[in-house]
Amino acid sequence: MTAIRTSRLHVFAGLAGLLLCVEWAITRTAVFQRGGIVPAAVLFDLVVCLPVVFGLLVLRPAKRSAIEVAPVVAVGAMAATLLLASRPEMGWPLRVAGGASEALVLAYLVRRLAKAGGQLRGAQSDDLLMRIAALTDPVLRIAGAEAAVLYYAFVGPRVKRPLRNDAVVREFSYTDGGLVGLLLALGLLAVMEGIVAHLLLASSPRAAWLSTAVHAYGIVWLVAAYQAARLRPLVLGERRLLLRTSLVWTVDIPLASLAKVETPAELPRGSDVLNTAPWTQAQILLTLKSASVAQGPFGLTKKVTRVALYLDDPAAFLESLPR
Repeated sequence: MTAIRTSRLHVFAGLAGLLLCVEWAITRTAVFQRGGIVPAAVLFDLVVCLPVVFGLLVLRPAKRSAIEVAPVVAVGAMAATLLLASRPEMGWPLRVAGGASEALVLAYLVRRLAKAGGQLRGAQSDDLLMRIAALTDPVLRIAGAEAAVLYYAFVGPRVKRPLRNDAVVREFSYTDGGLVGLLLALGLLAVMEGIVAHLLLASSPRAAWLSTAVHAYGIVWLVAAYQAARLRPLVLGERRLLLRTSLVWTVDIPLASLAKVETPAELPRGSDVLNTAPWTQAQILLTLKSASVAQGPFGLTKKVTRVALYLDDPAAFLESLPR
């Protein structure tokens, strides 16, 4: 399969908007009010013609599966329900169209989930975030990142993972140096702010509880951030250096691309600098011969040529680097 071209999506969006405007105008005419075949034609245009145009204009040139037309069918069915609500004779056709669209969407979701499951099982890494980042479906990558937060927050405390230290791979932790204190301070601030916000919004119960839920999720995220930092140490292999920073950054650096390893007097600035420990003073600055791509949350990426590190045992890391 190839990628869907954005230009074709724009053309389809324009055609779809034009079709909806035309169908809306038709429902305001006297011919439509008299019934007959006109309401059925409106339904046909929205649940059949619109998806066919999407398939021919967008999916077929990209060699994508026809099941990916399901969201368009669902949108067409919803638009038809709104436009044809005043026509009682269209009740059962609308129910049939709605049921068919729901079945198509369900099949589409099952297919996407099955594909994502296969990609997760086939991933070589034992790192949950790296496996999720390898998913080709952008929506499932975002959903997977949120699921990872829950995993690290609620399952992470039960996972015991000693640092690996053998002839092939050495792992280095970075959880000291103020990370726990920072997360505790942010958690305490979230609790206090949540209580105050709940009291101020007490006149609107929905808003008050929504604010409380947001603050509660913030606390869950902070717990997950610590557990992810504990379970995702820096990995030094024979040929590669895998830098991981809690729930945030992941950078895979070939050791051959290291140009300089030094202890910085101060952190350099620039768009090519990645500070993996903003809560404390960096101990090590890696300068690369060529840019590496840092993978961030929700598909965010950043090209970096300098990476600042904090490690619990920087001396052992420096000694382990190949000369």
